[in-house]
Amino acid sequence: MKSNNPKGPKNITQGLLEMLTKMIKCNGNPNIDSKTRPVFFASLTKRPTTVHVNEIVKFDDVRVNRVKAYQPSTGVFTAPVAGVYAFNCVISAENGQKFGYQLNKNDAMYVNGYTSDSNYGSQTTSVIIELKKGDRVYIKHRHQRTETIAVLNPCQGRVWR
Repeated sequence: MKSNNPKGPKNITQGLLEMLTKMIKCNGNPNIDSKTRPVFFASLTKRPTTVHVNEIVKFDDVRVNRVKAYQPSTGVFTAPVAGVYAFNCVISAENGQKFGYQLNKNDAMYVNGYTSDSNYGSQTTSVIIELKKGDRVYIKHRHQRTETIAVLNPCQGRVWR
């Protein structure tokens, strides 16, 4: 199907491709480009890491942190712009222990999980969260005892749309 508009796309496929390209370029927000899009990639350098009751996990080895939205000193990601964000994390327990955790949006649990008690048992968490500017996301320990973790694969987050 061809467009009747001489300045428009030549066909519907080209029109959809142009629309998707524009969405990817600005992520639905004309003020976000590839350099200002919030993205982080972090892991733990100290293994094993002991985490106490209700403690936030602080991923200290930050490899990517565009716009400094993730703070390794607090373990908190703060949304610099409103949008839909994707977060992924793999948590591994050491020495056959379990580790219970939750991913919080602000101060409320968004999802929770725990690792298996097999040697280096792990759990992957992937979430899509709609955030307002200033909303906070972090992973915290949720069991009523101190536990030890090893995050072999890093935590990461990015604005998705």
